[in-house]
Amino acid sequence: MSFNDRFNATYKEVLCPDLSIKEIEKYLGPDTHFVLIKSLAEAFRVALNFCDITEGDLVLCQSLAPSMAVDTLLRMGAHPILVDSAADNWGIAAVTLEGAVLDTILQHGQRPKAIVVSHIYGMPCYIDEVMSVAQRFGIRVIEDGVGSIGAYFEGKPCGTIGDLGIFSFGGKEDPRDGFACLVCKEKSVMPIIQAYLKKYNLLYEGNPSGCNYLKKLEMDIERKKEISKQYYNLLKGIPGVSMYHSYINYIRPNYWLNVITVDPYKSNFDKEELKARLGKNGKTAFSLIEPLQKEHDDLRFYNNGTSHVLYQRALVLPSSTDMKEDQVKEVVKTIIDC
Repeated sequence: MSFNDRFNATYKEVLCPDLSIKEIEKYLGPDTHFVLIKSLAEAFRVALNFCDITEGDLVLCQSLAPSMAVDTLLRMGAHPILVDSAADNWGIAAVTLEGAVLDTILQHGQRPKAIVVSHIYGMPCYIDEVMSVAQRFGIRVIEDGVGSIGAYFEGKPCGTIGDLGIFSFGGKEDPRDGFACLVCKEKSVMPIIQAYLKKYNLLYEGNPSGCNYLKKLEMDIERKKEISKQYYNLLKGIPGVSMYHSYINYIRPNYWLNVITVDPYKSNFDKEELKARLGKNGKTAFSLIEPLQKEHDDLRFYNNGTSHVLYQRALVLPSSTDMKEDQVKEVVKTIIDC
């Protein structure tokens, strides 16, 4: 099963695509401005255009992230530069990011135009540290909020903290289809963005309406949180097995997926052995998203070793909202018996 297939299967069970403009306004907050765009790919392109990205420009991108931003940049003739993850959070590493900015300026004589960050598997990255680096060097930040709807950082929805944010309210079959939401802090530029979208027929002019979207979202997140807590408590003490988990009270993930890492030097098995054993028991687990440097080995990459280790060791456990407590226990028993 491809990453996109797995993404769709897990994402669509949490999110209801029927929502109203008022619900979007309420969710994003009073000081955030947004426009609806026909597709997620076009939303990325508009965000990059807003940052004045043109052919030959440099853009720093998270290496452990979906490829849409990098693919869009390459089509535009820009030069994406990959930056590795923080070991405790898996989002872009601020220290590595700062080193990448300094290196591109001092060694290559060119300042990056933008930074693109993602909140991996619904876990907010240290966006405050990213913004601090960006503001020191005068670089805009684009947040990919596709996988973090319902996640909060210091009480703010992920995707509303950077200079621009992108969400997808896609169809039930594929969240990357349907319309997207481009968020911008600067109210004064919204008429310019809207005029551009209207000129190129990119505005989404439908009338999204329907169910109690936010209520359903919060209910599903609460259920996901319960499942995550069950996994966390049951997995404690298993040698070599650690759960991707936030210990910081100002980070509220959306508990989209439950991910563990398996250290083969401390356990009696590795990730692939566990994955196969779970499969034999009828439990589907899958590997972490492949770091972008594996697919784009020709791109400059500021490497601290984190994403490589995570790809070797991380495994996504069954995480659907309809999981019962006994099913969680069966997964954990398989891990113990492996």
